Amino acid sequence: MAAEQARVQAGRPMSEEVHGAIHRAVLELLAEVGYEGLSIAQVARLAGTATTSVYRRFPGKQELVISTLRNEMRGIPRDLPDRGSLRADLVDHVTSIVELLTPQRARIMAGLLLPMRSEPALAEAFRQEVTAIRADNWQRIFDRAAARGEVTATPRRIAFLAEIPPSVIFHRVAVLQLPIDTDFVADLVDSFLLATLTS
Repeated sequence: MAAEQARVQAGRPMSEEVHGAIHRAVLELLAEVGYEGLSIAQVARLAGTATTSVYRRFPGKQELVISTLRNEMRGIPRDLPDRGSLRADLVDHVTSIVELLTPQRARIMAGLLLPMRSEPALAEAFRQEVTAIRADNWQRIFDRAAARGEVTATPRRIAFLAEIPPSVIFHRVAVLQLPIDTDFVADLVDSFLLATLTS
């Protein structure tokens, strides 16, 4: 009995390790073969575990992918510090989106667009996680700028502008497959966002 308990206790850290390996395998496969091409068997093989180990944690592929997306998003900072000016906050915000949309994540997002049309739960989870990061930071930036008297744009225009940085960055990274440097970030902030918010 004591030996059995010792085996269970010794196995707990490994269980967390397997859980992490499963999530990493899902991300890799989503980037390579997309949602529709991903299978539980592939995930288990890549994670170095048994298929039954995956099914013990997740009843199906949709739940597995949703859990992986949420786990991935939890590691992304959601509270940008106050840089002291609207421009500095905007540069920080746009840079954070660039860092979020790595080439792998951009491929994953592109591969989820079509499946989300037929998988409402997947679409809702994706929107909740991505929108929360963008909306929270954008609102903080606007509130701080308003308190400084830097913003002249209407709330409606501000809400619309929140959609621009992630859309432009996703198009450049996922569609055009081009890198994004500090000059691109500065152009997006100065020529469009800052000019529109303060005009």
